Amino acid sequence: MHRRAALMWLALLVSALATGAQSLGTTGTPIGNWRDVRGTNYVVATATARNNVQMWLDPGPNHGTFDAAVVDQELGLLAAHGLNSVRVFGSFFAHVVDPAQYLANLRTVLAACRTHGLRVTFVLWDVFGLDGLDVPVLTSNLHGAPLRARILRIVNDEMTRLCQNHPDLPAGWGGTWFASPGNRFLVSGEDPQTWPPVFRELADAYLESVARLFAGDFSDTFLSYDFVNEPDNLLYLRWVNPATMAHISALLSAYSLDRITPMQPEARFTIGTGNAFLGIVIHRRLRGLAHRGLDYLSYHDYLSGGGFLERALHAATLGTLEQREMVCSEFFMAARQGHLPILLASLDRVGVGGQLWSAIEDRIFVVRYDQALGRRFLGNPTCWWVRDTGVFRPVTDPNSPTGWRYDVKNAVFARALRIWAVQETPLATSWPRLAATCPLPNVDPRLVKLTVEGPVGLPVTLLVGNASTHLTYFPGFPVPLLDGTTLGRIPIGRTEPTSTPHVGRISLTTRLPATVLAGTLPVQAILGSDYDLLRWETASQTVVTDVLRLP
Repeated sequence: MHRRAALMWLALLVSALATGAQSLGTTGTPIGNWRDVRGTNYVVATATARNNVQMWLDPGPNHGTFDAAVVDQELGLLAAHGLNSVRVFGSFFAHVVDPAQYLANLRTVLAACRTHGLRVTFVLWDVFGLDGLDVPVLTSNLHGAPLRARILRIVNDEMTRLCQNHPDLPAGWGGTWFASPGNRFLVSGEDPQTWPPVFRELADAYLESVARLFAGDFSDTFLSYDFVNEPDNLLYLRWVNPATMAHISALLSAYSLDRITPMQPEARFTIGTGNAFLGIVIHRRLRGLAHRGLDYLSYHDYLSGGGFLERALHAATLGTLEQREMVCSEFFMAARQGHLPILLASLDRVGVGGQLWSAIEDRIFVVRYDQALGRRFLGNPTCWWVRDTGVFRPVTDPNSPTGWRYDVKNAVFARALRIWAVQETPLATSWPRLAATCPLPNVDPRLVKLTVEGPVGLPVTLLVGNASTHLTYFPGFPVPLLDGTTLGRIPIGRTEPTSTPHVGRISLTTRLPATVLAGTLPVQAILGSDYDLLRWETASQTVVTDVLRLP
């Protein structure tokens, strides 16, 4: 999006959002409205967690990884850097395995959040992850202890299979994530009212016990519920159409709403979708079913700097039209983006709250380099790649009371995170700029200097001529000039000094063909041409335009 158009939209958004802000009250940390959410997703006891079920269970018979001391240390680290909220994934199946232990550990997490001044967005259900834990309920008549043992056995078998299939996986790394209540289950059953009685009884107990906890001792820590994480994954995993996906999500949300609101009538709700527009579709469907919609909208975005800003602007616009504020409740992948300051500044620029994934690097989402990036590293073909999201990295430390310390992976990122969290000063960023000039008009009128300024490391493709005809080129392919020669694709680097730490500038000189007559030529720089590893699709791009005036 061009700068002028973006600024026009921003002016409209600031005016609209200022008049439609929702007050969240004065309890807990100071969050005046949803755009003030400055938080992170939090995997419980991140340093030790290997899956989203056993992270809630204690070591021993349940083979859990929950560690109260680690939880307190990690939440204290997040609060020390100014964050005001955490988005925490609950686990229906951990509650089935051991309800008392699950609730006791949830109570421990909430108490630590209160101590460190963090508000909690609690995710109730999750479409993302492996199916399978719902099988014992759907295919057997197990109850009580046999059912709990069967679910736990499936979890343990999956972890054992992971280690057997990948013996070169570094110790303590790699894990899995389980869908809840199960996508095959959702698609086959649709309406929770038609679920098997045993499953519905377990779901009721889960929802009511969580709501009772938040409504009672921890009402000051509660921020919101996220009904279901990324329901639009049903579009890719189970091949349902968008209308069916919205219907299933709304039914599950209405079912949860009916069981929570009697105990928490003031509770606020959202749904974290991978696409902001689909969130609005679900919101409208839920409003028709339950006579109330979502209190705010939230979406996820793992795109890069330029594409991220454009999508944030689009989401904020949709939210304004729907009279709902917007939160980007998952974003940031350092290994692929590397521009956290740009992402944070983008959210500030358009008035969208944020909860990144995640401030602390987790050890669950690990894949091989060659699988993730389509590359082969001949020197180390079994090298593993961590979904590099964290600003802080857990490192074993025998001198620490918990056995862990948390190293700062990138000092610039850590500083930007704190600036964004406490809003002490605006984040210093630079809108991408392009300048095209003829440096020697009287000596060599065909000599052209192109200068691009933007986030360090962001790839840029330069186009000269009728650039609009070349926008369908896949990023990374050379782009033809008028005479068939190429400029190609180059990364922005620190080749020239700039006033902003995260911003670099590149300049290159090229000669236009003699067939070009005097006049004007459009010049475009396409920034942000990376790959979205989660969805294997081309990421959005930022296009910056200038006009070259030939002598």
